[in-house]
Amino acid sequence: MNKKFCLVLMVAALAAVIASCRKPAEEIKGPETAASETSAETAANVILEGIYVGGGADADGNAYTCEVEITPARNVYWVTYSVGDRIPYPGVGLRRGDLFVVGYRDDREVYGVVAYTIKPDGSLEGISADQDSTKTGTETLRRR
Repeated sequence: MNKKFCLVLMVAALAAVIASCRKPAEEIKGPETAASETSAETAANVILEGIYVGGGADADGNAYTCEVEITPARNVYWVTYSVGDRIPYPGVGLRRGDLFVVGYRDDREVYGVVAYTIKPDGSLEGISADQDSTKTGTETLRRR
């Protein structure tokens, strides 16, 4: 199986798992329901295309900064990560409402995935994992 197909398959599987774990709106109880629905609706209207800057911490707690370019391509997104002085590397993303999930292969041939929550202000807050770790990292991106 080729690597690009494996990457797409990994992203699709993760997106399906995340989507199945979310509670339907009618199951959400409490006074914050209206505010959270409005927030999710606002986030769902955010256009992702553009260049983002940010950073986070990898699974071992090592801090990093990055620049990320997101380009829509029909029903998917092409994502390019630039981390420090490393060679930029590709990813492919899927969006569902306020969720954005990206599978990538970095410049060291390591496969990974980042699951972002799209915030109403357009920022992205994510958790990440790769094939070499059993822990997760974090990442926050803001439009440049």
